[in-house]
Amino acid sequence: MLDLPARALLREEGGEIHLTSREFELLALLAGRPRQVFTREVLSEELLGREWNPADRSIDVLVARLRRKLRQHDPTRDFIVGVRNAGYKFTAAVEPG
Repeated sequence: MLDLPARALLREEGGEIHLTSREFELLALLAGRPRQVFTREVLSEELLGREWNPADRSIDVLVARLRRKLRQHDPTRDFIVGVRNAGYKFTAAVEPG
């Protein structure tokens, strides 16, 4: 469960999955609009506050770190997938709460 006011990702069985501020912001952005593809350009502007440069791998590294943490929680699912030549999207169902 993503607790936006507390800026925390909580496990169903209890406890918290530690995320950096940027990882939390990325997850909140993607989960806020599930199944929508976000380009690296948009992610760079939203999360880093700068234009995306194709040589800059910051977004890809950030996504990889977040994916790794989410897989530790549930290794059977890919919560964030890459869309070839487009960007990234969050694939899990989201329930407001």
